[in-house]
Amino acid sequence: MTRLLSKEQILAEMQEFPHWELKKNAICKDLLFKDFGEAIQFINAVSLLAEEHNHHPDMCIRFNRVNISMTTKNPRGISQKDFKLLKKIDHFIKT
Repeated sequence: MTRLLSKEQILAEMQEFPHWELKKNAICKDLLFKDFGEAIQFINAVSLLAEEHNHHPDMCIRFNRVNISMTTKNPRGISQKDFKLLKKIDHFIKT
């Protein structure tokens, strides 16, 4: 079973991701892209990373805007799995 992180552990890990936001039991980010095609490319790239890690973020697309939310589904909360995938996604966003 996946072990959830304590609030202190989460806040310490969040220091590495200042452009992400902690909302309840999720790490979130709203992204703005040039157009729908660029937003879809991002969704597709994240989908591949998620499959590789067998850990799937929630993503919502509205034309050129994507909202991504990282949380562990079972048990519900934030685990090291979230930060492991978040690091890959964050690197992808910066390149």
